[in-house]
Amino acid sequence: MGFAIAPPAISLPTSTPISQVKPDDRHLSEAQLKSLARSITVKVKVDRAWGSGILVRKRGATYFAVTNQHVVAYSDRLSIQTMDGRIYPAKARRIEFGDSDLALLEFQAKSNYTIAPLGQTYNVKVGDEVFAAGFPSETEHTDRIENIPTRGQTSNLAGFNFVPGRISLLTPKVIAGGYQIGYTNDIRKGMSGGPLLNRQGQVIGINGMHAYPIWGDPFVFTDGSRPERSQHEIMMRLSWAIPIETFIAVFKSERSVGLGAAPPRRSGTPLPPNKHLVFGLI
Repeated sequence: MGFAIAPPAISLPTSTPISQVKPDDRHLSEAQLKSLARSITVKVKVDRAWGSGILVRKRGATYFAVTNQHVVAYSDRLSIQTMDGRIYPAKARRIEFGDSDLALLEFQAKSNYTIAPLGQTYNVKVGDEVFAAGFPSETEHTDRIENIPTRGQTSNLAGFNFVPGRISLLTPKVIAGGYQIGYTNDIRKGMSGGPLLNRQGQVIGINGMHAYPIWGDPFVFTDGSRPERSQHEIMMRLSWAIPIETFIAVFKSERSVGLGAAPPRRSGTPLPPNKHLVFGLI
C-alpha cells in the first residue's frame, strides 16, 4: 500500500532542533520511528501511578509536555521522567482547554531533549500505518516514587512500549474528550498521553483510550448523539487518540508558551470535510 506524503511538520519555536526528521527523508523505518518516539515521549508520574506525555516546546530551561487531563486530574504531585532516566518536578499549567481531554505540564531542565515534530491529520485516511508509544503500567513494578524527587534525580526508566498498527476509523463527529482517530494499535493503561505518529515521524494524535474500556461507555458524541450499534461495536475494539490539531488550537493563543500557528480549527470541532472521514473498518 502506498502512503500519501504528509505536509511539513508544524514548527514550534525552540532552542533545540525539532527532530532528526529531514524534509526530504520523511518515510522512516520502524527502527527510526521507535528511536524518535523514545526521544520525545516522557513518563508523567502522579503519586504512585503514571501516564505518558509528549515534549512539545522548549523555552530556555523550561520544557512543556502535553498529556491527557485524566492522567493528572487526581493529584498535584506530579513529576516527569525523561528518556535519560532523569526525574523532574512538574506542574500543570492553568489553561482553558474546553472539554478536550488534554493538559499541559511544564518542568525545568538543563539537558537538551528532543521536541516532537507535530503533523496534521488533514491527509490521513483509513488504512494508514501509525505508531503509538508510551509507558504501560503493567510492564513495570519497581520504578515508583514515594515523594516528588529533587530536580534531575535519575531512576531506571523501563517499560517503554512502541506499537505499530493502522488507522481504522476517522469519525466526522467528535467523541467526548476530543477523540476522533480510531486505530488498531494495542494501547494499554499508562500509555495515555503518549504520541501517535505517522510514517513520516510526525505526531498526528495523542493516545487516550484503549480498546474495550472498563468504566462506562465513552462513545458519546459532543452533540449528545450516539453511534449506531454496529458502529459502536467497531469503536469498542479500537484504541483512540485526540487529533494533534485540537491540542495546537487550544494552546496556540497561550502566548507565554508560544506554540506558534495552527490550522484554522477550534478545539472540539469536527475534522474538515474529507471523503476519508467516514466510518470504515480494515
